[in-house]
Amino acid sequence: MQDLNDFYYFAKVVEYQGFSAAARKLNITKSALSKRVTRLEATLHTRLIERSTRGFRVTETGEKIYTQCLTIIAGIDAANATAMNATATPRGKLRFACPPGIAHDALARILPGFINAHPEIKLALSVSNRRVDVIEDGFDLALRVRQHLDTDPDLIVRKLGISRRVVTASPDYLTSNTKPQSPTDLMNHSILSINDEIKAEEFTFVSRLGESATLTMAPNFAASDFRVLLEAAIGGAGIAILPANICHTAIKAGQLTRILPDWHSNESIVHIVFPSRRHLIPTTRTLIDYLVKHLPAEL
Repeated sequence: MQDLNDFYYFAKVVEYQGFSAAARKLNITKSALSKRVTRLEATLHTRLIERSTRGFRVTETGEKIYTQCLTIIAGIDAANATAMNATATPRGKLRFACPPGIAHDALARILPGFINAHPEIKLALSVSNRRVDVIEDGFDLALRVRQHLDTDPDLIVRKLGISRRVVTASPDYLTSNTKPQSPTDLMNHSILSINDEIKAEEFTFVSRLGESATLTMAPNFAASDFRVLLEAAIGGAGIAILPANICHTAIKAGQLTRILPDWHSNESIVHIVFPSRRHLIPTTRTLIDYLVKHLPAEL
């Protein structure tokens, strides 16, 4: 089997443009370095470097093999980094962005366990509906809920689960208004919407049988926070289309009633994104693994 060190030493000779310079950088003798390259040339049956008293020149084949050497070295570096990350104690600062809908409920319940298990990680959680630019804004990772996965080539995407919104209203509201029997009946009701302005919106609902209904409705009340919509719905302001994880406690307590139980909104994909670096630092990998294990698959 070929000695991979010979490829390494050859690459260094090319990188430093000569045996003398490479020998000084590597702290080995020039003769030992020359023997390494000569042995590699003999093994490959080709000339890699033209040596003369007048100069130093890498052959055409040598240039091509040098490019392959860089790939080999990068792979070895990656393997070493992976091994180091696997044994390193996660520590340091970690910036994590998340939308309010998940942060206020599912994430709030599981993060204390992460903080207690990893006291050397200093976690900063940014909660906002704004779609942060992970790289430009300096975040280590971000959790997103979208109908489609991110396709940014500079980011790596890891799917965590799905999110479904259900139709709910308070018992008081339903006492004063006719209970909807089908999605189209919602057109005649006061709708509470997750938005920061009042404008006509398109809502798509899917039944258990696979039927689909798309409606365009103008809400009577809009807010950019699901918790505000939850309280508005409990207060009888109208019908809210809320993520199941946001309203399940209120439904269980009888504060809200689920309307159209055979229907739900289109599923959104819960996923995390992080910069596509060659190696993940241990702190980021630790949080990702924790989220995969502890965050519910359906929200």
